[in-house]
Amino acid sequence: MKTKTTSKVIVYHDETGISSLKGHALLFIPNNLNTRREQTLYGTLEDDTACRKLIYNKIMEVREKHGALGHKFHFTDIAGTKWGGYNPAERKMVDLGVDALRKNRPQKFNAPLCCKLAIIYYPASSNLGAYYKGNHKERKLEYGETLLRMLFKGAIKFLYDVNNEVEILKIITDGIPHHRKISEDRVLQRLVDDEQLTIGTLQSYDIISRNAEIIHQSSDHRKYELDSEEFVNANMLQLADMLLGSVNHSCYEEVATSSSIPPIGSKIRNKKGIIAYSVKEMLDKEKQRKSGFIHSSHYKSFTLSKATPQNNGSWSFEKITPKEAVNHTDVNQPRLLNYVT
Repeated sequence: MKTKTTSKVIVYHDETGISSLKGHALLFIPNNLNTRREQTLYGTLEDDTACRKLIYNKIMEVREKHGALGHKFHFTDIAGTKWGGYNPAERKMVDLGVDALRKNRPQKFNAPLCCKLAIIYYPASSNLGAYYKGNHKERKLEYGETLLRMLFKGAIKFLYDVNNEVEILKIITDGIPHHRKISEDRVLQRLVDDEQLTIGTLQSYDIISRNAEIIHQSSDHRKYELDSEEFVNANMLQLADMLLGSVNHSCYEEVATSSSIPPIGSKIRNKKGIIAYSVKEMLDKEKQRKSGFIHSSHYKSFTLSKATPQNNGSWSFEKITPKEAVNHTDVNQPRLLNYVT
């Protein structure tokens, strides 16, 4: 039985900084996921799933159960050595996000939501003056826009294919603009103009909606009316933040994680490791399953890369894995770097 999906997605964008690195994260959440199953006993079956609405409902269930309606989920703010407060809700947020990335066999949803996560890290400082004009702030922003565009192109070509098509409706980015908004011309329009950005017969102008825009918005849901569009988007931005923070922790910070959730009031050493556990487990699947990862429910649901500018103006790319993971030379999952040049 052949299955084909079409995702009309809203992309949630967050930025990060670790040591000498900066980073972009994109969380692709289908506002609507159309699934077509051909050659069944009943012919072709087709259904639509409002994925973003389902995720939002689950987040609100977590908030209500743990008294976290007024809590802003932010991975960096997780601290202390005693398990309690909002920690159980933070762990459930990450677990929920990882389950939303599955393409089949979800555990927390009745059907796969086929969300995608793409992250790229890059040096915080570079020879900006050689390639970008304007003052230092402008050069830094244009440098970041270049990497964001690279990530978009690589993620679209790597995470989607002829049986899993995508249309980008809009991008919601966390926080107020720097000295100016992220340029839609430097990011979106250049992607539309890129003749190499194709998925089967889909061209770049099919993949990027003609009405697509980049919207800057605060991730603090407390600033917005309950259930409003901005309130929903703020919760999705917080989910993106928790997934990004968990990846940072798994790949660049403390490597210890724990699958077990401690009793309330327990003294613990690595709180973030407990909260990030399901992300670490997902990333480790490649190492554990090797070539068998192609059969994983998380195959082609995420990509993590590091980009480094070269003296000749080109870029080198390397795959990012959890700290203790070996180099996955035998993994069948293609790399984002194969698609950005």
